[in-house]
Amino acid sequence: ELFQANAARMEAQQRLADAQELAARSGLAHRMAVQRCVQEAVREAVAAEREACADLCETLQAPDSCTGVERSLWDVATMACADAIRARGSQ
Repeated sequence: ELFQANAARMEAQQRLADAQELAARSGLAHRMAVQRCVQEAVREAVAAEREACADLCETLQAPDSCTGVERSLWDVATMACADAIRARGSQ
């Protein structure tokens, strides 16, 4: 009977150890899943901010003091700036 009690105790200890290991792993898996969600949210926020900046560049009006040629150069420069901002997202 002592042998059976000892075997039952050892079996219970092993089940406890298995349960603790499983709990530790699921905690890690949960933290990793949360981390992936946070990283994705940050990527989306950065992309939205980048697009907002590019849109702002595209809508910048040339100063009133600019001549026709200067306005054309301004428009080309602001579009190039917007393109460069968007290109940073594809790197």
